[in-house]
Amino acid sequence: ALYRERILGGVKFECSDPAMNDAFLCAKANVMMSVMDLRPNYPAPFLAAGFPIYTWLFGCDSLHSTPGLAAAGFDEAARGTLECLLHFAAEHKQGAHEVASNGRLLGWDHIQETPQLVSACWKHYQWTGDQSFVKAAYPVCREIIAHALATADQDHDGYLEGPGLMEQAGMGPERIDSVCQLYAAYESLAAMAEALGESGAEEFRRRAVELKQSFNRDWWNPVEKMWACSLRTDGSQTMDNFWAVVFPQQTGIAEPEK
Repeated sequence: ALYRERILGGVKFECSDPAMNDAFLCAKANVMMSVMDLRPNYPAPFLAAGFPIYTWLFGCDSLHSTPGLAAAGFDEAARGTLECLLHFAAEHKQGAHEVASNGRLLGWDHIQETPQLVSACWKHYQWTGDQSFVKAAYPVCREIIAHALATADQDHDGYLEGPGLMEQAGMGPERIDSVCQLYAAYESLAAMAEALGESGAEEFRRRAVELKQSFNRDWWNPVEKMWACSLRTDGSQTMDNFWAVVFPQQTGIAEPEK
């Protein structure tokens, strides 16, 4: 009865292509089958990244998924996943990459997952209006961004350094996904502060404006008419032909003409 209600009921999708309608129902079924309850190793039930291989908590994958999950009516599963990621972020001061089924952190060196967590938390509030969630998330989000800026921006140019979504040899330490997610995090922190009546929104918006200006100057390649995927330590660009060049548009950091 639960599966029938959650898969065939709730949010509907209709398309002229019957295969797309079937795919939507299959996606909802996959969500239902991916819920893991591993308490007390985790603070809440969460969504595993995928069966049969990735049956534990992932950062990047989950953070891309949770807004769509909330939109499709799985706001409880989305919230539990974010609560787990916030729990481990509070412990380690940055976003987790992978967490094993026993709660042991398997990796946390992908720096883009820290600002990406902040953005995903704000998107969850936008979809659900869950005031208690954003109230609990905001202090953690503010702390992990402060920690990232203090530890992962050694040259103080405003761009986070370290591995990101793109795992390829030869890239520079500053990755396009990290800087775009940092911009989204600044905007999200400003919006959270305003929603909660907290101070600091103006400062986060100022940082977002400054980052947008420097990004459009340093990361755009006028010859290729495309964004660089990374910057080397000397500030030179690498053009690695990754799909991650969509992030400037997705996060809103790109100037309209670019």
